[in-house]
Amino acid sequence: MAIQKQTGLIISRSGNDVTLEWKPGQAYDSQEAYWNVQGNKVITTLSGDAASITYTIPLQDYYPNTKTKLPSVQIYVRGCIDGKYSAWASATYKFLVPNKPVAVNESLVFSWDVNDDYIVGKGDPYICDVEYQRVNSTSGTEKKVQWQNGGSSSNFEDVTGQSKSGTLAFTETPNIEWFRVCARGLNGQSAWAYACHIVGVPFQATGVSGTLSGTNITAKWTPKSSPEKPIEYQYVQYCFATPTSEDAKGIPICPDGVTWITAVDHIIPTAKTQSFSMGQRPPVDKCVWIRIGTTWKNDTIQSDPVYVGSGLLVSPTIVSITVDEIARNTVIVLSDNSTVSLTKIAVINSTNKILATAAHGTTTITVNEIPTQEAQIGIKVYQGASAVKPNMYSDNVFSTAGDVPLAPTNVVAVATEKNGVVSLSWDIPWTDATGAEVSWADHDDAWMSTEGPKTFAIDQRATEWNIAGLVSGVVYYFRVRLKDAGNVYSPYSAMATLSFASAPGKPTLTASAVAVQPGEAFQVAWTYETTDTTEQALAIIYDNGVELARVENNSQRMSVAPAWLFGSTHSLTVQTTSASGCISAMSDPVVINVAAAPVISPIDAAITSGITDGVLTEMPIIMTVTGAGEGGQTIIKIERLKDYFVERPDGSVTEGYDGETIYAVAYGGDGELVINPEDLVGSFDDGGEYRLTGIVQDSIGQSASSFLDFYVNWDHQAEAPGATVIVDETELIAKIQAIAPASYEAGDVVDIYRLSADAPELIVEGGSFGNTYVDPYPASGGGYRFVDRTANGDYISDAGVAWTDRECDLILNEVIIDFNNNRLALPYNLRLANDWIKDFEETRYLNGHIAGDWNAGVSRSISINTDIPRDDNENIMMRELSNYAGICHVRTPDGSSFAADIQVSEQSSFDSYIRNYALKITRVDPEGFEGVDEDNYG
Repeated sequence: MAIQKQTGLIISRSGNDVTLEWKPGQAYDSQEAYWNVQGNKVITTLSGDAASITYTIPLQDYYPNTKTKLPSVQIYVRGCIDGKYSAWASATYKFLVPNKPVAVNESLVFSWDVNDDYIVGKGDPYICDVEYQRVNSTSGTEKKVQWQNGGSSSNFEDVTGQSKSGTLAFTETPNIEWFRVCARGLNGQSAWAYACHIVGVPFQATGVSGTLSGTNITAKWTPKSSPEKPIEYQYVQYCFATPTSEDAKGIPICPDGVTWITAVDHIIPTAKTQSFSMGQRPPVDKCVWIRIGTTWKNDTIQSDPVYVGSGLLVSPTIVSITVDEIARNTVIVLSDNSTVSLTKIAVINSTNKILATAAHGTTTITVNEIPTQEAQIGIKVYQGASAVKPNMYSDNVFSTAGDVPLAPTNVVAVATEKNGVVSLSWDIPWTDATGAEVSWADHDDAWMSTEGPKTFAIDQRATEWNIAGLVSGVVYYFRVRLKDAGNVYSPYSAMATLSFASAPGKPTLTASAVAVQPGEAFQVAWTYETTDTTEQALAIIYDNGVELARVENNSQRMSVAPAWLFGSTHSLTVQTTSASGCISAMSDPVVINVAAAPVISPIDAAITSGITDGVLTEMPIIMTVTGAGEGGQTIIKIERLKDYFVERPDGSVTEGYDGETIYAVAYGGDGELVINPEDLVGSFDDGGEYRLTGIVQDSIGQSASSFLDFYVNWDHQAEAPGATVIVDETELIAKIQAIAPASYEAGDVVDIYRLSADAPELIVEGGSFGNTYVDPYPASGGGYRFVDRTANGDYISDAGVAWTDRECDLILNEVIIDFNNNRLALPYNLRLANDWIKDFEETRYLNGHIAGDWNAGVSRSISINTDIPRDDNENIMMRELSNYAGICHVRTPDGSSFAADIQVSEQSSFDSYIRNYALKITRVDPEGFEGVDEDNYG
């Protein structure tokens, strides 16, 4: 009977040892084993009960110590009984080429890690060591770096024998630090993994300034960058702090150690301004500063802090004011409560005249002035160059000395309902006043003539008194003065006037609602006209002719909440009475209904498709909103919830603002609404936050609303496509093709932009992936931008913008003019005419370099002078060009490619051998998209 061979073979590795384990097929007298390594076979005798054997790999014999590689180790074993052997049982242990490391850069530290997990069914990516290389280079791409094969130099380092994970720190140099790393194992070397760090902290932003308006700040600055110090993004920070020093102009300087708050992060590198809300005004005793941060990779730098504005200073406290009427001065004892040590104290009067100033902490100030009604004395605290135009300041604090007689203030004369009776009221600023004297006359100079006013003494501290016996049709003048217990009188008050001359005009009544609930409050207001100074003294609101409410002053607004019955209708009117006792006509009626308010169906419950759990993943949005009822109206709108800035493929930046309405529709009654993708193409950006609001209005104007906040996260997102560009240097055309990305779905299209020295120009809109398009006018040294746009109109995804740029190898040495299926090539001996508005951002245009912002609506013109021998064919084409009235296309060696209107004039005599032509070229907008399907290109 045949001898059974070993079973259950398991081969494994631990360190440099490869071990084979098995189960004997039966009881053996002995066993034999050997390993096959690079064809080497040495048989070893084992005991009959042996169950394993180990092969120790001599690492010094294999790669990377030698050029010999070890793909696998195969171990054989067989059993022996009575001199007879079983068949060989064997297992193989495979060594793979090590995995490519993962290399990253964190600030000034490179790190790497290699995955050496055993891959079931494939083998072991065994790692002997790791080799890294580091080089300083001015190149920005790994393929152009001058890597060496081992060794080292002043800017190159090659190190082997590293472990599978590690880090490497380096010191900043003014170049680009490149790093690559590979893993080496018994069966060879992995691919290189690359990382780089562009060193050099970015330039600080310059020209930083800011303005504060309420809780909002607008910051402006000038960014600066270079190839060695680029900008990845910018950010704006602000801080609140109590100032401890100031500059020569009295501007507060930001103290050290403040806490900076990032207001707006990841601002595009070219941005120069940013507005944001702090959500609060600057706190008391604190100023607000801003600074601009500039970031590249992990290096960042901030501008110096710039003062923007201040909160109010804590107001001081007047402890006492003592008046010396003989010396005619006032002593003020005060407490300066502000924590800002830079402040000063100003003594002021009520006309804001500065009487004296003192240093912070002063507790007693004497001024050579005493309080009067016209010039009451007070104090304030300020910081800055002067108290007139301070940077920080407190509220004005006034206090009246009790022993100084001050005239009454706010004297008001109002007619009462009683004929010929006036109610006179006033305020008492004099602490020691115990009585008053009221006086009145029918001429305003009575207090300065022998025909004096009528008077009445009041022996109590009253603030209101009625005067009777006045005659209708007369204008009266009133003054009041105060007195103390010793019959010392104050000056007279300012004059109050009241006319008993005419009745008010017919009032106009309005209401804040045309429908209310039982007991619900609403506002009524009215206006009236008068031909003199007479004011309203009484207004009565009537409900169906019955008095509802009254106002016994000159107010023209009031709130009412009548207990009306449900379903009733009320006609409101108003009638006014003037201070002279004259009554107006009744106003026209305003009708109020007592009706149930509409109830809107909750928006989240009304949606049947599109938004789920606050996330919009697909279109359309379908909803059925109820509540308007028959004869009512339903309004649906979508607003942005946050500001945003989006880079567009044509190089422009679109700004969106919190609260901006991007969609609105109104329809009658209840019903289903479908918001289709074409309704919002380009308005929804992936990751954007929005609010969907529904409003229903019933037939009498009542309304109710419901809203739902959501953000956009498309199920299908755009992805940067592949692309190819092939140049035909004979025809001077480019064949371009966009390759669909892996995430492509039906409905995705490609937009293609021509890249030239001018702004990117859309030449194919809504193209098909895989289709070849022809650009008949590629720019010299230019290129193309391929944008993947989904059916939702979005080209933004979680990974960023979905476009790919490709270069175009076309190089022109002449000016190319295409017109009417003709092509004219002129030597580049041009004369530039800078006669257009300089309104272009870094635009090289026919030998010119104009700084500013791109504006496609601004026309540009140039002139060309060229000499052509009369026998040359170019003369014929030049004559055809002079007679051609259509749009031409111009390309220049400088990289411009644009549609133009060309006017040609010939400036040579008939018998001259040389024809001189002058061309005036004016840029115009193209008549359509210039990219052509290859099958249709003629």
